[in-house]
Amino acid sequence: MMAVDFCCKMAAERGQPLALNLSYGTSYGNHSGRSLLDTYLDQMVYYGRNNIVVGAGNEGNLNRHIQFRLNERESRIFELNMAEGERNMGFWCYSYWQDSFVFTLEAPGGASQSVVVSGTGRQQWMLGGAVIQVYQREPSPYVFQRELLVEMTARDSQIQSGIWRLTFEPVQVSDGLVEIWLPSGSNIGSQTAFFTGTTENTVTIPGTAGNVITVGAYNARTRTYAPFSGRGPLDSSRIKPDLVAPGVNVRTTAVGGGVTVVSGTSFATPFVTGASALLMEWGIVRGNDPFLYGEKVKAYLRKGGRRLPSELAYPNPRLGYGALCVADSLPK
Repeated sequence: MMAVDFCCKMAAERGQPLALNLSYGTSYGNHSGRSLLDTYLDQMVYYGRNNIVVGAGNEGNLNRHIQFRLNERESRIFELNMAEGERNMGFWCYSYWQDSFVFTLEAPGGASQSVVVSGTGRQQWMLGGAVIQVYQREPSPYVFQRELLVEMTARDSQIQSGIWRLTFEPVQVSDGLVEIWLPSGSNIGSQTAFFTGTTENTVTIPGTAGNVITVGAYNARTRTYAPFSGRGPLDSSRIKPDLVAPGVNVRTTAVGGGVTVVSGTSFATPFVTGASALLMEWGIVRGNDPFLYGEKVKAYLRKGGRRLPSELAYPNPRLGYGALCVADSLPK
């Protein structure tokens, strides 16, 4: 946030438009687009003549997210594979403040501990070779849901590997929506995942912010969606990502010289940041449109998005409005 503040203020002081690239993402948060970082970036888009472009993350096919609804008639059980060698792991669970349920964590072998999720507080358990700390946190000015944070730290060499079970038993249910996220990126092993995950709503924060331009990845050679690319919610009022750019086997400069081949939405995002800069140069610097920034740039990029043959309906939670095309985004 300090870095974004510095860039936006410098651009405003110089009277220059700004295209800002954020190839960054985290799964910590409720993914509603209302976190402190989301809210801050939404405001900074309108500070001066800016565009903030953010990656959608690489969590689309890793089974690190679960979303479900509790009802008062049945419990829900989910299985989590804990890979060998995990020493520090955890997850974040979000539910509505008016709902309450019993959460049970069961280690491989059957030992378990339970907590009633209905208020605030902290508990500590010894389970499955780990110290388990469970925090219940009240809503905040930026998060309207209750946060259940479960932190797992190995007592000796590692957390017990194998199948862990998460059980949710309803007590009093009004809305019933429950969402869980495991850590993103390389913070956990690639094999630590739910056996059955929810692929939607896997865009990382702050790609969830409403006013930024959120970029997913596609394979430019096969013209298909990149399965790892973060996917948006199944909510027509919040289309994320906004569009996609090449993010599979991208040739770029290597540290120390030469070239290397990389994949990920972190490398798709700069294509769109550069496109935003080109549009603002054409509009603002060259005098064709002094108001070509912010939502206007996003609208033009969305309109210019090219539809890939692998998808029938647009916009959609995987490709947004299509693949980046600067030529088709320029106003005629």
